[in-house]
Amino acid sequence: MAITALQLITNSMRLLGAVASGESPTADEQTDALQVLNDMLDAFNTDQLAIFTNYDVTFNTVAAKQAYTIGPATGDITATRPVGIEYAYSIDNGITTPIMLANTQQWADVLQKTYSEDTPRAIYYEPAYPLGVINVWPVPSAIVPITISVNSQFAPLATTAASIAYPPGYGKWLRYQLAVELGPEFKVSVSDDIRQIASDTLAAIKGINRQQPVTAFDPALTNYAG
Repeated sequence: MAITALQLITNSMRLLGAVASGESPTADEQTDALQVLNDMLDAFNTDQLAIFTNYDVTFNTVAAKQAYTIGPATGDITATRPVGIEYAYSIDNGITTPIMLANTQQWADVLQKTYSEDTPRAIYYEPAYPLGVINVWPVPSAIVPITISVNSQFAPLATTAASIAYPPGYGKWLRYQLAVELGPEFKVSVSDDIRQIASDTLAAIKGINRQQPVTAFDPALTNYAG
């Protein structure tokens, strides 16, 4: 589904009573509301449970190179700078090998960061700006294709004529959440009902996007070797 920024802004302002049915916001109101909408989408991109899809980015390592920048145009890896990485793996001769995602503490605990092997076993992502940095360990001694899964992001809307695309379930949240955000901008009181609907629809979205944890058992404990 898709809607233009102006349609979304108008619908949200109508919820607030800031415009009447059949009316459109003034040019100044549209400009101010577009900024609020873009700020809202930018903040939304940092909430991994609220993001509806991921996409894969594949890059080749360089022998003896540990750190790879990622971002538009000037990065070693040309892609949208990720907020975070969901998972990673490499494929060699048709065999897929998972690569562990290390957190800050785990990366700090690696004493010999320059240690080298043919195949990396872990990556540590630093969400620096404007380019993120992917650190690979052990340092690859050869070319290895690595695939990372990153969160898709809502792109900024340049004008009110620009469209925003979303899957089922997001339209209501966008309309009500934008109304919540626009209230202070236009000095309009936001009702408890609008706030509650925005909260409930976001909770429903997160519930759909939440992945169920997978429990693994040691075969020695379960007497099962499958």
